[in-house]
Amino acid sequence: MNNLILIGMMGCGKSTVGRLAAEQLGLAFVDTDERIEAEAGRTIPELFDAEGEEGFRARELDVSRALAREGGWSSPAAAACPPGRRPLPPSKPAAWCSGSTGSRP
Repeated sequence: MNNLILIGMMGCGKSTVGRLAAEQLGLAFVDTDERIEAEAGRTIPELFDAEGEEGFRARELDVSRALAREGGWSSPAAAACPPGRRPLPPSKPAAWCSGSTGSRP
C-alpha cells in the first residue's frame, strides 16, 4: 500500500488512528493541518481569521493533492470538501473516521 487517507470531522481521531496505522503499516505519517501550518507560517485559527474557510480549504486541497503525489504516507484529510472538488484520485484508498470528540483511547 502506498497511501492511506483518513477522512473525518475535526476531533474524530484521524491523527491518532493515522499515527497508529502508519506505524503498523511501515508508512510515514503526515498530518495535513501540520503541513498547512508549516507552509503558511500561521496556525489554522489564524488562517481562518485571515483567509476565511474558503482560503483554508484551498490550502487544504493543494496540500492533499501534493501529498497524494508523494506516496508512502498516512494522513488525516478533511471531510469537508466543496461539491465538485475531489482532492484525490478515486483509486486512492480512504477510510472514514467517525469517532466522536472525547472518545480517544
